[in-house]
Amino acid sequence: MDPGSAFENMPPHRYLPYALNAYRVLATRGTRGTRLYSTDFDTQAHLATLLPQS
Repeated sequence: MDPGSAFENMPPHRYLPYALNAYRVLATRGTRGTRLYSTDFDTQAHLATLLPQS
């Protein structure tokens, strides 16, 4: 069984918590820093609000 197949037929309201947790885990595991890249302008704007202003 493909590990991704469990999520293929999952409705969005059940999938979202898993996806958000995966992003949180990956974004907080960087030991020398973490870079987040998005091609979506709305996501870029949201990420910018989360970063401290220097």
